[in-house]
Amino acid sequence: MFARSLAKTLPKILLLAALTSTAAHAAIILEYQTASSTSNPTLSPSVVDAAISGDALAAGSGLTAVNGSTWTWRDWGTGFGGGHSSATSFAEAVSENDFWTWGFDVTGAVEIALTTLDIRLDRSGTGPNQFEIQASVNGGAATSVLTGNFGDTSLGLDFVAVDLSGIGAVSQGDSVVFTMAAFGEDSGGASNVGTFDLETLGFGSDPRALRLNANVVPIAPALPEPSIIALLGLGLLGLARCRPLR
Repeated sequence: MFARSLAKTLPKILLLAALTSTAAHAAIILEYQTASSTSNPTLSPSVVDAAISGDALAAGSGLTAVNGSTWTWRDWGTGFGGGHSSATSFAEAVSENDFWTWGFDVTGAVEIALTTLDIRLDRSGTGPNQFEIQASVNGGAATSVLTGNFGDTSLGLDFVAVDLSGIGAVSQGDSVVFTMAAFGEDSGGASNVGTFDLETLGFGSDPRALRLNANVVPIAPALPEPSIIALLGLGLLGLARCRPLR
C-alpha cells in the first residue's frame, strides 16, 4: 500500500521541487557607483548578482583621467591633441583606445536574459557630442544597444530602461562585454581638454550611476528517469519497513 502511494506521489514531489528551483527573478545583476577617476582609474562594481562575476569599469589607454567628484576623462581624440587623430565614429574612437568597458561572466547554473540598462552621462562644453554603447557575447559580433547625441549641450542626461533584449539569453560559461565610445569632441586646437563623465542617475546624492537589469532563471536539474524513481521508491519502502515497531 505504501509503495503504491509513494509511486504516485514521488514524481509530483520531484516535479514540484524542480519548478520551485527554477523560479525566475528580476534583478539588478550589476551596478557601478561613480567616483573620482584620478583616485579610481577603474571602478569595481558595487552590486554583483550571486550568479555572475563582475568586471571592473575601465577606460582605454587613449584617455586621461581628470580630477573631480565623478568618473571623468579627457583626450577623446578630436582636435589632434595628445597625438590623436580626429574620431568621428565608434569604430574610430575604439581604434584610438578612447572607450570604456564593463561586463560580467556567468558563473552559476542560470539563464540570464538582460532586460535594460540605466546610465547617466555628461559632457563639458567642448567634450564629445556623440557616443555609442555596444555589447558582445563571448567575443562575437557586437550589438549596438544605445546611440546618443548631446547636440552641443553640456548638461548630464539620464538614459534609463535602454532595451537590451537584442543581446539574447546567456548562461553558465558565457561572457558579456559592453563598450562605450564617445567621439565628435569640440575642443579643437592641441589641448583636447573636453571631458566626458559618468554621473549619478538623476544627478542626486546617491552615487549609483550605471546598472544592468535582467531576469535570472536557475536551470533545474533533469528529472530522474522512471527507473530511478522506482529505485527511490523501493529505497524509501525499505526504510519504512526497517522502522522499529512502537
